[in-house]
Amino acid sequence: MKETVYILQQRTHHGWEPYAPEKSVWKDLNALHAFIAVLQDVEYIDVRRCDFDAVWLVVGSQGPEFKIIEAPLNGSQTTRKDSILKTMVPYDTFKTDMNRFLIAIVDRQKQGQEAAAEGDRSAARQYAQDVEDLTDVFDALQSGDYQAAFDKTWHLDTIVRDQIPKRLYSFIDKVAGCR
Repeated sequence: MKETVYILQQRTHHGWEPYAPEKSVWKDLNALHAFIAVLQDVEYIDVRRCDFDAVWLVVGSQGPEFKIIEAPLNGSQTTRKDSILKTMVPYDTFKTDMNRFLIAIVDRQKQGQEAAAEGDRSAARQYAQDVEDLTDVFDALQSGDYQAAFDKTWHLDTIVRDQIPKRLYSFIDKVAGCR
């Protein structure tokens, strides 16, 4: 009989990391859910299963804060997600969408320059931060680090995230296992 454990990860500013060492591996999924509910100070948690059979996101008041990964103790440790990510290639119009994304970043930069020229320092700073965040996503996509691209897009404001072409954003979401 295969034994299954559940690995608890927490989102940090570095991305997904194991929760505290003594509380990162669980054998009882219900006990893990109760533990997370206590941490979030709620009566119950909202768990969203991703496309990949062995990954769940725990949705909190500010988006997923925890991720649960099901892992067999006996047999192969390779998950379905790992095997899909190794074979994933960008879709046919990936290059076109990346060019559109780059144009959107440049447009955002121009808007920041216009705000600065008009003396609106607050808006100029915000546009500069948006350009930096979007460039980080662009760079992660170019290097093929789709999980990092997903982690970076998750924290963007909607108006900033909307600068990413929809098809490209859907691809990021799908590869990260959340669609």
